Formats: sequence, C-alpha cells, structure tokens
Amino acid sequence: MVWSRSGLVLMALAVMIFSFMAALAKYAAGTVPPAEVVFFRSAINGLIILCIHYCRKKRGPLLGRNRKLLVLRGILGAVALNFWFFALSKIPVADVMLIFIAAPMFVLPIAYLWLKERVSRRQILMIPVVLAGVLLVLKPEFDLVEVGGLAALGCALFSAGSHVTIRRLAAEDAHTVVLYFAMFATISSVPLMIPGFVWPRGLVLLTLVVIGILSVASQLLMTWAYHYDSVGRVVMITYVGVVFAGVWDFVFFAHLPEWMTVAGAVLIVGALLGLRRGVRLRH
Repeated sequence: MVWSRSGLVLMALAVMIFSFMAALAKYAAGTVPPAEVVFFRSAINGLIILCIHYCRKKRGPLLGRNRKLLVLRGILGAVALNFWFFALSKIPVADVMLIFIAAPMFVLPIAYLWLKERVSRRQILMIPVVLAGVLLVLKPEFDLVEVGGLAALGCALFSAGSHVTIRRLAAEDAHTVVLYFAMFATISSVPLMIPGFVWPRGLVLLTLVVIGILSVASQLLMTWAYHYDSVGRVVMITYVGVVFAGVWDFVFFAHLPEWMTVAGAVLIVGALLGLRRGVRLRH
C-alpha cells in the first residue's frame, strides 16, 4: 500500500514539473525552433545525469546492465519526443495534448501482453471518464487526417512503449534509464535543428537551461514512480497534467478557465481519486 501510494505521488510530482517545463518551452519556442529546444533540453539533461553518476560513492556501470532494453527505451523516448514537437508545429497544441493523453490506452494492453499485469475493470471504466474530462478542458478542434495528427498519434504510441519499457527496467538505476533517453533524444534532434538553427541569448538561453534541469527532475521522478507500482495505475496520473497546465496558463499567461475547463478538471480529479481508492482497497 505504501509503495503503490508513493508511485502515484511521484508521478503526480513528475507531471506537475513537466507541465511547468512545457510552459517554459512555449516561451522559448517563440524564439528558437522546436528541435533546438529538444536539443538543449536533452543535452543539458545528459550532462546533469553524468554529474549525478560520478558524484555517487557507490555506483553501478554507467551504461547499465540490460543495455538492449535501455537502448530500446532511449529510442522509443527520443522518437516520441520528436513526434511531440513536430506535431506541435503542425496542429493546435490542444489537439496534440489530447491525442498524447491517449497513451494509457496503449499502455494497458502493452503492459498486459508484455508484463502480464492485470488490467482491472476499474481501470477500464476510468479511461472514458478521464478522456471526457480532458475533452471538456481542451475543447480541441480535431483534424486527424493532417500529418500533425498522425505525428501526435505516433507520439502517444511510442510514449506508451517507453513507459512499459521503464517498468521492465526497474532493476536499473533511475539516472541510467534517463541517460539513455537524453543521449538518443540529443542525437536525433541534431539533423532536425541544423537547417533553422538560432543561437539562443539572454533570457531564452536561461530558459533552455532551466528546461534541461527540470527535465531531469521529472524524468527521475517518473522512473522512480514505475519502480513502486504497476504501469497501468501509475500512467493514469499523467491525466492530471492537464489540470496543472491550466494553472500555469493562468499564472503566466493570465488565461482564466471557462466553465467547461472546471467541469473537466472535476472529472479528471474524481477519476484519479477513484483510482487511488481502488489501489488502497487492493492493498
């Protein structure tokens, strides 16, 4: 019971930090290309992880033990991240977020088939409730036939595979798992950013550095969360990111939520509370 609750709390913190990082990325992307944000985010992420590794008195191998699975996690995460930023450049942010949030619908069957994790009736019933809440919050204008919509779907799919892979890597150090993601994301972003590269300066450069630091925190928290609980339960917490995003939107961009946003938030939080109650009853 304690460990499962810890997994849910850690994921909630990871999502909160990630949503704040997204607000900063929105500001930075107004000056530099999205692929450049990916590069600086991932490169700084990797450097911090290396420092964490070599500052530890007791440390395992830098590149981990299950290297094939670590490479798979790195590739899946890098592809998902690049799909995410490509989709943002083609379709509205609301559409990208809503499609990306469909990732748990891919996670549950993958976790069931690969990890043999049981999918409860409660989890299945919560998915449409949460999606209905997200729909109210985002009020998207769908256009899935566009290449951006397909990219967002690709992001959701590859992200789901990445989440399940992290669960399989529970025996590895969290920073090692994050390092592979940073390495592959950095490498994959280079050819995408070179054509339109803009050297960041001043506040934009500082913002990119902060984004890199926050990305380490969110990735480590997410990895620890999967160490403590099943993929199917923990990944459901990612839905609350929409609520956090609404908070940052109000704080930084003075955007007040409409009644539909509030109603959607109620559905999302209510479903997450139901998930936590289900975890408590089973433990």
